[in-house]
Amino acid sequence: MTANFMKLCSLILQEHFGETAKIVGENLFTSVSKTITGIVTSTKLSRKQVIASLSILVQHQFVKFTACEHNESIAEYSLLPDKILLMLRYPHYVCFILKKYGNMSALLLEEVLHSSVGIAELIIARCYSQLERKNDNTLKELRDAFCHLVNETIFIRHPNISDDSVPQLKLDKIHFFELPDIDLEDIKSYIESGCEPSSNIYWTVNFDCLHRHLRDKILVNTIDRQIDVNAGEAFQFILQLMEKKTDAWNTTSNPISYFELKQLITRKSSNSDLVKYFDQYISVIEKNESGFLKKIDESGGGIYTVNMVVALQQLVWTIIENVITQKFGSKATRIFRVVKARKYLEQEEIQREAMIPGKEAKLHTYRLLEEGFLQIHTIKKVGGGGTGPVKAFYLFHINQYHIVLMLIETCYKALYNSMKRGNIDKEINKRLMEKSMRLQFIVDAMKERGESEEVIHEINETLTPPEKEIVEKTKSRLKHLESSEIVIDEMLFLFQLFIYYQSPANK
Repeated sequence: MTANFMKLCSLILQEHFGETAKIVGENLFTSVSKTITGIVTSTKLSRKQVIASLSILVQHQFVKFTACEHNESIAEYSLLPDKILLMLRYPHYVCFILKKYGNMSALLLEEVLHSSVGIAELIIARCYSQLERKNDNTLKELRDAFCHLVNETIFIRHPNISDDSVPQLKLDKIHFFELPDIDLEDIKSYIESGCEPSSNIYWTVNFDCLHRHLRDKILVNTIDRQIDVNAGEAFQFILQLMEKKTDAWNTTSNPISYFELKQLITRKSSNSDLVKYFDQYISVIEKNESGFLKKIDESGGGIYTVNMVVALQQLVWTIIENVITQKFGSKATRIFRVVKARKYLEQEEIQREAMIPGKEAKLHTYRLLEEGFLQIHTIKKVGGGGTGPVKAFYLFHINQYHIVLMLIETCYKALYNSMKRGNIDKEINKRLMEKSMRLQFIVDAMKERGESEEVIHEINETLTPPEKEIVEKTKSRLKHLESSEIVIDEMLFLFQLFIYYQSPANK
């Protein structure tokens, strides 16, 4: 955990939960674990403030607690910063669920993300109150959507709390996705009279499942771009079979036969072109340079595997090359690709292979070295007979893992700067933005009442042209910053997947 990572997490905590939560989070960031007394002593906050902040952070699963080793009746608290970072991805999760499962499911997910944990009946009731169309059928749709998300492992049961002095969270795996028995009458009773449901089963979001879906979406979109939409759909079916036959986060899938894949597509696909030219699409995907699919046997039409390590490596190479092109130009990218292809090269070999003039090749090579995209490996060779002068050879090479770690730090810094810049813009133009929002609210209300255009125009004129220009520029800049944050987070997610699959535990 680095300084850039800590600054970003602190800013997220401050934006969503306030200054006190930020101070408590920063204090926990600098230590493995602390008791409430330890946090109070080091932060100078009151015990009441610390307890209030910890309760919020524990509820959102950003902090975990365990019993002290020397005193089991006292709890120690530890920060989970990786989960804090996921808050930047919440809009992405909701957008994905909206496209895949529809409005009701997206509304439910948004509510659970907002509260972190909740009882099914209360979650459904809160979502119901946000809808314009309120009837028994709507309530049933929400219940069915909730059950479907549990069935699809998007929602998972939250562990039960033990009765120990420092409670423990325990739940048997067989109950993780056990469908809830949701009584619509209980929900109606809560909506009408505020009577709390009798259920004590809490639900939360299964981020592991969402990340698997986002990972698969990235791979399918890549095939879409490199080949076509039909090939992307074929690969989507391959990933479905992989999910059934293999643990979701294995580096390599179990063997997938041509016959079962053909059978699945024939049964479930409505794409006549894909069904008709299935053989050609599988062949093209297998021969594609991305290396997502590998044929391991010719029997029965072919046996295939999906290698996630190779797939993520290829995607990350593409991003690295794009970064180099944007930062240093196409000639630097050419040098990078030459070194990548040949593994180890001396300076003279680089300029010869890349076909770039000597002076220019040296300039680009040493800029890439300075920025961490190239490394040097030194080989020393003693002269004849072991008594001559030592001669050194300097070989340029690439360490992909090192570059990814470096780019992850850049992502943290870019996200922090973007969020900070947005906050500054909001603060500078706070008065005008609030005035614009109030005016818009008044105008909308007047239109609903059927007021004349002249009166509405007169109200709009209370915001002067220079003020309107400032508001529009601020909105445009904030929208641009938000779009940038989404793109950076997508890149960060890909880098995190790469690091996960490169870890020794997964090899």
